[in-house]
Amino acid sequence: SVNFSRIGFLGMQMVGLEVLALAFLMAGIKKGNLVLAGAAGAAGGLLLYSYLASPVAVAVLFLVLAQALAWPPESLPRKQWPAFAGVFAAALFLVFCPLGLHYLRHPGSFGSRTAQVSMWAQARQSGDWHEVRVSAQQHLRMFHQGGDRNGRHNIPGQPIVPAVVSGLAILGAGAALRRIREPSGLVPLALAAGMIQGGIWTLSWEAPQSYRPQGLMPALPWLGALFLDQV
Repeated sequence: SVNFSRIGFLGMQMVGLEVLALAFLMAGIKKGNLVLAGAAGAAGGLLLYSYLASPVAVAVLFLVLAQALAWPPESLPRKQWPAFAGVFAAALFLVFCPLGLHYLRHPGSFGSRTAQVSMWAQARQSGDWHEVRVSAQQHLRMFHQGGDRNGRHNIPGQPIVPAVVSGLAILGAGAALRRIREPSGLVPLALAAGMIQGGIWTLSWEAPQSYRPQGLMPALPWLGALFLDQV
């Protein structure tokens, strides 16, 4: 059987594996190394076995690959990009295959939990986006003002990160925008923007929900470090 844990190792596994996959991929691009490309792909494949928000992190990996094609570094010229991307994609595909076969045989298990908690369908049908807007505001405030009230996820009601971290992350967003053509700038912004959707679009009465968008947590110290790097 396939078990997707809401609380526990498989949930936190996503955060560790996304950091590992990104580290391998960025190092591989920096060095033009196919072994690191394969390692990044394998880590990305394992990532898909973790929490249900993991496809967002995998999308960020492919975004970094596309960035390397659009603005190729000296270590990975365009003529070498297809081989690098091919090794990455092949490794990811091979690792993901067992789970992919499970989804082919049991298509109802893919996205079922997302459908249960999503506000998207209801908001689209009714045309009332008020709850989505309120949820977005609450999730943006959970870093510095009022955090998740669920004691399984957070100290109830407290900001989910220290004020220093959230402040530096806000300042670091500007530094990241200036480096948007580099993975160091693109990745934290894409992770933060993508992962927070997992909280915004689900069950308004739970908002803010810090567990579903937990994949953005590496982006916060990353953004803070970018700001400190330019000071």
